[in-house]
Amino acid sequence: MKSQTKLTLCAVAFIVLQCAIVVFCADSIRPDPTLTPGVVRTLTQAQVCSTKWGLDRRYVTEAMKVQVAKNYGIDRKTIVARGKGPCCEIDHKVPRELAGADDVKNLWAQPWSSATLKDAEENQYHKDVCSGKISLTAAQLYFMHWGEK
Repeated sequence: MKSQTKLTLCAVAFIVLQCAIVVFCADSIRPDPTLTPGVVRTLTQAQVCSTKWGLDRRYVTEAMKVQVAKNYGIDRKTIVARGKGPCCEIDHKVPRELAGADDVKNLWAQPWSSATLKDAEENQYHKDVCSGKISLTAAQLYFMHWGEK
């Protein structure tokens, strides 16, 4: 076989493999309730509504991210924040802005295909909790079951 043909076959195999990884990551992962049941902190509505989320300190360690990747059977290197990786990001099932805990049992590998939708829902639920439309507990329960069929 000519070296150019071998190179072409290797490139095609690499592309197919990369696409398979992206499709797997983007379409087949949902938060597994046995791995990620959701965990909340004991914060009040007043605390949740007065915290500047995104400016506060997170306590998700690299070891926790590695464990989440392992739990979901994903290579940690494919999980990159803010849409920069081929797969997904580590996300809080119950969002931090609704007192979701920085705990492996509240973290999952969220596909990019659902990240924007879930982020919008998180923001709306936070507004609804702070305006008194719904209780903090009701919002937390909604996200504990988010993505379940």
